[in-house]
Amino acid sequence: MVSIVLMIPKANVDNMHLKLLSEIATKLLNANNKTKLKQTAKFSEIKAILFPQNKIAKVISEKPIGKKLIVGITACPVGVAHTYLAAEKLTAYGKSHGFDVKIETHGASGVENEITPEEVKQAYRVIIASDIGVQTAKFAGKKIYKTSVTPAIKNPEEVFKQAETNFTIEPSDNKTAGQVGDFNTNKSTEKVNIMKHLMSGVSYMVPMVIVGGIFLALSIGLTKIIYGNE
Repeated sequence: MVSIVLMIPKANVDNMHLKLLSEIATKLLNANNKTKLKQTAKFSEIKAILFPQNKIAKVISEKPIGKKLIVGITACPVGVAHTYLAAEKLTAYGKSHGFDVKIETHGASGVENEITPEEVKQAYRVIIASDIGVQTAKFAGKKIYKTSVTPAIKNPEEVFKQAETNFTIEPSDNKTAGQVGDFNTNKSTEKVNIMKHLMSGVSYMVPMVIVGGIFLALSIGLTKIIYGNE
């Protein structure tokens, strides 16, 4: 059995614990990684499985090089694993089929890999894979396809196909008329900050839930040892 303990410095720059937790959780969603972890107890091998490039959570992004650009957003309620896994799946599939892809993630540590106004202008399609509400005003006038994170993780090919045929045009209101989108509204910033605080609270509760489960299992085991089948 492999036990993973996060030792974070007091400074905790840029929410390091959230990035580490996201990276580890994403790796553990892979069945092959779980099998390998069960078969080894060597630190070097465990490190190679969880951090193959010795990097913490980082979503793949590519600068436009002349191909059609796909941009998008991924987000899930917890904002730890599925947000980043969906981004990785969409990016990998898009790259393998001749697209440039940039996915903005709305995770527990906030908005990362943020899409710029210039990239929105260049975008061929927009894919929103989210289980929570996200602001899409900045994509006004663009062809946009909305789904949840699960299809993006399990079947990115189908998501790309649906984006080609079942897209909608993101409407423009008076505030964003004549623009590609509204990137700096106070309302949007407030919502992002509130979600960031909520997701951070969830991440701090995860270790407590795990410890509670361990103590419960120990208490049941000790009860059976002490009292037997009485």
